[in-house]
Amino acid sequence: NFEAYPSITDFHFGYFDPAGRQLYTFFQDGEAVRLMTEGTRAIMFQSARETTRAEPDFPGWLIMGLAEYMSGAMKGGPGAPEFEPKRRIPHYFDLLVNEEKPHGVVRVLNLQVSDFLASSRLQQKYAEAYTFTYFLLHSGNSDIERGFWRFLRSAYDRKGSMSHFKNAMKVRKLDALEQKWMDFVKLEGTLPPPGHRRGG
Repeated sequence: NFEAYPSITDFHFGYFDPAGRQLYTFFQDGEAVRLMTEGTRAIMFQSARETTRAEPDFPGWLIMGLAEYMSGAMKGGPGAPEFEPKRRIPHYFDLLVNEEKPHGVVRVLNLQVSDFLASSRLQQKYAEAYTFTYFLLHSGNSDIERGFWRFLRSAYDRKGSMSHFKNAMKVRKLDALEQKWMDFVKLEGTLPPPGHRRGG
């Protein structure tokens, strides 16, 4: 029963435990809670573990951003979901557009998995990790997109620090990238979700 369910915090009722290699979830209204999100984390962890034969060391923003991205990109029932790469979670864009004090890109790049277990500004952290990851994947700028794939490959090799990120993106300073991210979030936050039709 739910009372016996081993929730990790009051805010996380589905989660992946890398120490025990276990994914915890439960069914609510016929759907496994956070299965796609935490399943992505589990796949990333295990694939990196098998690739390097060492404990993975993904930065928190990357693993959480990609996990939320995959959750948002899957459409349909759990039996046969469809992958729509540009399908987004509007809530996160709206939240960040309306955030009075968003964290800068430096703070986001320093987010660790443990930061997503604290209740303080939790939704903001998720919104920043998710929208930054979405931006790096779908900015429309080929240099940014190629840089992100370079960084993802390096992160699988335990090279996920900010300096590795800057090297992969081929930038010295992050100010310009931060501005492009914020502009992208504002633009995407004003667009209807893919497949949505305005009016009746």
